[in-house]
Amino acid sequence: MSRLGLIGQILFISVIVTDVVLGAHVLRLYYLHPRTDDAYVRANIVNVAPQVSGTIVELPLRDNQHVKAGDLLFVIDLRPYQAELELAEAQLALTNLQIEAYERAIGAARARQKQNEAVADYEQQYLARLVPREKEYTVSGLATWLPP
Repeated sequence: MSRLGLIGQILFISVIVTDVVLGAHVLRLYYLHPRTDDAYVRANIVNVAPQVSGTIVELPLRDNQHVKAGDLLFVIDLRPYQAELELAEAQLALTNLQIEAYERAIGAARARQKQNEAVADYEQQYLARLVPREKEYTVSGLATWLPP
């Protein structure tokens, strides 16, 4: 083998090694920083569906950040739910006041019923006293001044 042949083989081997090293480096770069010319990127996508809907007011995540179970993903605006809660509490307080007013009205009606029963008992007793005396007044001629 001549000197020229040895230099050619060394040069050939160095080109192959350089090509393999550069190819590995390019593959590593494409793996770490993927890009395409037709705007398609392969990625793992996970859809998230919260139990309530609303406007997101805080998003503490960065793009492509790894997350674990229990990590805060986003914060939903609490104001609409706070307003609904306050409205429900106000309606509950109003309903409780209406119930209290009905209970007082029932108590007043029961008191009027007892008063009316007492008046009726008094009227029955008064009538029971007057019926035997009716004959006395009729006989003595005093019935003319009694109302019919």
